Amino acid sequence: MHRADHDRLRNALRRQRRYGGLRTRYPLSLRQQVARHARERLAAGERLAPIAASLDLALASLQRWVAAESSERIRPVVVDVASDLRSHTSTAVLVTPSGIRVEGLDVAQLATLLNVLS
Repeated sequence: MHRADHDRLRNALRRQRRYGGLRTRYPLSLRQQVARHARERLAAGERLAPIAASLDLALASLQRWVAAESSERIRPVVVDVASDLRSHTSTAVLVTPSGIRVEGLDVAQLATLLNVLS
């Protein structure tokens, strides 16, 4: 993004703060533009704190805006369950307080094991 675009965004943020008072609510379109600008600068190797400072914006706000912009890019993924999992019979799983995990036993075998160990 060119320096003129950076200055335009910084001025738009300042204008919004002037009208919004102490707890300014920035318009979604402005937040998205700032997030894209920050992402471009991050891709160029800059850190987020100096970017926020150059825009006269709180670092926490910029972090939220960049994260929100990123989460909008998540796309759904189709998951196909493997056929062997569909036919798998259920077995009991024992996890002891010390973290020992026992799998693959049916309930009767698990009961026998617990009797032997107790």
